Amino acid sequence: MTALWLDQLRANTSLKDIEKNVVGQIYDSPVDLHHVPKGIAEAAFKPDTLMCAATEKSIRAALVARPEVYACHQRASDTFWHRPLACPTLWMLSPHDVISPLKDCQVVMGTWEKKGIDVSSQIFYDSKHCMHFRNFRRVYSNTVNDFIDKMLIQNFKASKAQSEDINVSP
Repeated sequence: MTALWLDQLRANTSLKDIEKNVVGQIYDSPVDLHHVPKGIAEAAFKPDTLMCAATEKSIRAALVARPEVYACHQRASDTFWHRPLACPTLWMLSPHDVISPLKDCQVVMGTWEKKGIDVSSQIFYDSKHCMHFRNFRRVYSNTVNDFIDKMLIQNFKASKAQSEDINVSP
């Protein structure tokens, strides 16, 4: 969803200033298009079963049957991977997430780091897709609060430095 929003934001000239005001992002088990069929099938049914295989094939067929929907999600995936917001990010992840695999997320995180984006993560080793807050409320809340505090402090320091630059007399 973020990538779709970002594409629309960047396309609308009257909204371009909004992007530079985003100071941080938090992702909890972000799902990319390419793993959706397999991930949903394995989340619903035991892997390597007929029902799992049938569900995965059905989802793939639905994507093929709606090329405009697939194309929209493909563009969003491309934006997510290659044209992210250039601000710090926090990722909440798990090695047991079959819909948003840890390794896939780590590849995206590495791509973003190569672009100079500050990327941090919290890995929940005993949690499944989007269950981190439910299973580890205190750790999750503290991690999010610490990230937000860091973003607020960085933004305050940047704003203060900018206002000092503006107020300097020759």
